[in-house]
Amino acid sequence: MNILHTYFDNKLVEAGFPSELTIESSLSYSQGDGVAFYGRLYSEDWINLYQHIYPEQTEKAYRRFAFIAEYIGANEYFNVLDITRNHFGYRYSHFNTMSLDACLAEEAFCFQDIRNKDKAIFREIWDNFIVDLSEYIKDTSTMLERLGYHLLEEEPLHKGWQA
Repeated sequence: MNILHTYFDNKLVEAGFPSELTIESSLSYSQGDGVAFYGRLYSEDWINLYQHIYPEQTEKAYRRFAFIAEYIGANEYFNVLDITRNHFGYRYSHFNTMSLDACLAEEAFCFQDIRNKDKAIFREIWDNFIVDLSEYIKDTSTMLERLGYHLLEEEPLHKGWQA
């Protein structure tokens, strides 16, 4: 991992993503340049991301989502989210080359042993999270691209220093 990718990895962790996602970047001012990242997200990652996506939520909302995430992680078949390379990603690396592979709650989760009145609430919370996480992934990629270009454009610390 080069220095720039280490920097991107640290920024991803600051944004709530797990460390060691696959990071691909091309920052040469050409079409399709940018930063993309791929990998698996597990229930503990979802909880962390939820807190980053919704920083103004109440502690009760965080606990409710943590329950949903832990329940899905332990009891449901579709218990991993994947950020994958889409059909644009085989040539480019930018925000639009990533897809979040996730199912909506109605399609994927039974929520057995959960009261019926809570199932609808849980499904709505999950579905909203998936939509917002997809946007958050793209926003984070765009932020990494901007930071990457900014770092590459900065003057060296020492006049005689060469990259």
